[in-house]
Amino acid sequence: MKCLLCSISSKTVINNFPGYLKNTFFKIYYCKKCNTSFIDPKKVDEKIYEKIYSQLERKNNSVKGYSDYNKYAKQIKKTLNPIQFLIEKDNTYFPTYNFVKDKSKLKILEIGCGYGYLTYALRKLGHEVIGIDISKTAIEFAKNNFGGKFYERNIENLNFKENSFDLIIATELIEHLSDINLFITKSIKLLKNNGFLLISTPNKPKNNNENYWETDNPPVHVFWLSTDSFKFLGEKYNLNIEFMKNSNPYYKHNMLAMYLYVKFLSKFSIRDFALSEKEATQHNSKLHYIRILTDLWIVRKISNFIYFNILRENLNLSVLISKKN
Repeated sequence: MKCLLCSISSKTVINNFPGYLKNTFFKIYYCKKCNTSFIDPKKVDEKIYEKIYSQLERKNNSVKGYSDYNKYAKQIKKTLNPIQFLIEKDNTYFPTYNFVKDKSKLKILEIGCGYGYLTYALRKLGHEVIGIDISKTAIEFAKNNFGGKFYERNIENLNFKENSFDLIIATELIEHLSDINLFITKSIKLLKNNGFLLISTPNKPKNNNENYWETDNPPVHVFWLSTDSFKFLGEKYNLNIEFMKNSNPYYKHNMLAMYLYVKFLSKFSIRDFALSEKEATQHNSKLHYIRILTDLWIVRKISNFIYFNILRENLNLSVLISKKN
């Protein structure tokens, strides 16, 4: 199969990778030129997200990889400072906060807003924000709980006026998409000439150890992207690409996990450290005790220093994209 980004021939590196749903398996393709792993987009059914959000609405139901979103949405209105609440809970929101913190009255579009809590938090800072998502269930929740402008739309349906947004946010979205090229071209058209597209996505490091897929199971994730992936997109579409720092001093979760993984615990996947406490206990008792250890304040303090000053390999990429003059 040709690479879905750079169009050169890619190779099949895994034939039967287990999918998000039981008894499903996928081929993993890898492009050496742009260091991108991906699956066949024809195997993606976008209805899976409606199923996920519908399951989340059931009482006491836990859905792999999505339960935290439900918790944030239910807790955030009880907080005095919604954006502070988010950056303490999840490091992926820090680049957005860092970008908007010294700006006022931006016109913002959040693509893949889910339950709408980030859109809500940004509105509380005084910005004009629209949120869109492909899940009808998620959008109904957002409207009912946060009001404002929320719309059920997919990438093909981005029918807003061109050159109208100061900032477009796509937090943990691009890896889910079947057509990244369409997303980039459509988003850039919606930006003002001095506007920015802010993307966060799991980081695929240099492929030294044949780590072809250490991200969420397909077809929930269609791509695993690297810095090279974005550099190629920048060249292809004549865009400025800037990689933002993720050194979040407010983040209360552990960073030592990444350090332990890299140095000592190669039998664990990086993503194992994103499991809930219950899932971690079921997965491996040693992992559970490591998680308890890294909840200690002093351990987090030391591990943050190690993570940001020695390893310098972020678990997530934060990418700021803009038009070239």
